[in-house]
Amino acid sequence: MFGGEPVTVEQSTDKLVVRMAPALATNQDVIDRIVELQLADDAWRMLPDEAIPTGSGAPLAARATASSENRYKRPSGKAAGNPAANVTDPKQRAPWSKAGADPDPWLMLDLGEAKAFREVFIQEHHSRIPRFVVEYRRTATGIWTPIISGKRLNDLSYRMARPATARSVRIRFPQTQGGAPQVSRFEVYASR
Repeated sequence: MFGGEPVTVEQSTDKLVVRMAPALATNQDVIDRIVELQLADDAWRMLPDEAIPTGSGAPLAARATASSENRYKRPSGKAAGNPAANVTDPKQRAPWSKAGADPDPWLMLDLGEAKAFREVFIQEHHSRIPRFVVEYRRTATGIWTPIISGKRLNDLSYRMARPATARSVRIRFPQTQGGAPQVSRFEVYASR
């Protein structure tokens, strides 16, 4: 029952759907609709046996750029460093890292044109990021819209409730601690 009205519950292996009467769902006088679930077992025991993978199929093709890149020359004269392009190449092992003097570093995926996406995957090393913001914009020069922000990154696998259409997706690091952020993978996946 919800507000005196019956609800229906449909459960499958991958989701739980609670449906309420259309009149209640669209009633403008109801500010919040709260659903309480009573579980038959401890929620931790109900977790799947294996992790649910991010993305379906291959990530969207993108060109990675950054506010700066840690580049240097080895004593042999050979160029080395951690370019942004590494985050989209699964064969690369060296993560992207910002240049030392960059006070507000960011790493961006340019999709080339506006494309629908729903999932973001970012892998970071060494837990050096105390704050991050993932955002997107529809055009090459548009306004950035935040998707998610947080205090620790490590491995971020995020699926939005609804697909978004973007030309660019970026992650900003307003604060770093103990050294530069090191991101080894940054991918977005199409809407399903």
